[in-house]
Amino acid sequence: MNPIPPKISVVMSVYNGETFVAESIDSVLAQTFEDYEFIIVDDGSTDKTSNILASFSDDRIRLISRANTGLTVALNEALRHCRAPFIARQDADDISYPDRFASQMEYLEQHAEVSAVGSWATVIDAEGDAVGMHCNASDPVDIKRKLWSDNMFVHGSLMLRRHAIESVDAYRSQFRYAQDYDLLLRLSDRYRVANIPRSLYGIRHWRGKISVDKLPEQLAFRQLAQTLAAQRRRGEQDALQHGESIDKLLIPVEPPSPQHFENTMLYYCLRSGHLAKARRIIRELMQTNPGSTKPYIQLALTYLGPTLSTGLLKLWDRTQRTNG
Repeated sequence: MNPIPPKISVVMSVYNGETFVAESIDSVLAQTFEDYEFIIVDDGSTDKTSNILASFSDDRIRLISRANTGLTVALNEALRHCRAPFIARQDADDISYPDRFASQMEYLEQHAEVSAVGSWATVIDAEGDAVGMHCNASDPVDIKRKLWSDNMFVHGSLMLRRHAIESVDAYRSQFRYAQDYDLLLRLSDRYRVANIPRSLYGIRHWRGKISVDKLPEQLAFRQLAQTLAAQRRRGEQDALQHGESIDKLLIPVEPPSPQHFENTMLYYCLRSGHLAKARRIIRELMQTNPGSTKPYIQLALTYLGPTLSTGLLKLWDRTQRTNG
C-alpha cells in the first residue's frame, strides 16, 4: 500500500453481483482522474462475484470479504478503511463515466461550502442501453428545499467530504434501506449539498435491482427518514437519537403493483423513444395480464405519429404521477 493517502477513496459493496460487477469496476478503473484507492466489500456473495473480484490486479483495489450483513453495515466498514479526504460511492451494477471523478473533484475544490456532490444520471437497462435520465435539482438552496420531500440524489453518483460524513457518524446502521437518503438529510442539516447538472453516471434498472417484495420496506424507510428530518428541523433530537427502536417507528406502506418493474421500464422507454423495447415490455404485460385491455392500448400508441405520441406521452406522465 502506498504510504501517501490518495485524493479519493472509492467505496463499493457488492452482494451476488456477478452479472454487472466487472463492468462497474472497469468504469472506475477507466477514470481520467487516477489518484484514488478503490475499496470493495464482498458482502458474503455466494455466486461468482468473489472470483470476478479476485481477477482484477490493479493495485488501487483493496478487497474486504465478510459475512453478509447488508449494504449499510458493509458501507460503514468500507468507510473505516478509507484514507482519502474525499469519498466516492459506486454501486456494483452501475457505471461511472470517465470524467466523473475529475468533474466532481473540481467542483468540490471550487465550492468549499459543499459537503457532497452528486450528478445527473443516465438510466441504462440490462443491455446497457440508455433509456432515460435522472435530472435532479442541482442548486444547493433548491436541493435543501426539495430534499425534505424527495431524495434529490442518485446514491452511487455521490462524492462526499470525509470529514462531513464522519461529523454525522456515517450511515445509521438501523436503516436497512434508504440509508443514503437519511445520510443526505442529516448532512443537509449542517452543510450544503449539490448536483452537477450533467450526466456523469449510469444507473442500471434491471429486474434484479428492483425487488417488488422489498419496495414496501424501502418506501417505509424513506418515509421514516423524512419524519426524523422533520423532528430535527423543529430543533428536537430525532427519535433514533433518543434511542427508540426503528422497527417501532416504521409505518407499513402498501405494496406496489406486481408489474412495477415492467411499468417503470415502459415509462422510461416511451419517454426516450425506445419503442421496440417498449413493445417488448408491453407484450410481456399482455402475457401476465391476459384479461387486461391496457397493454393493447399501450401497444397501439407506440405506432402513432410523433404529434400524437408527444401528447399521449404527456398523458402517460400524468397517469404515472397519479398512480405514483
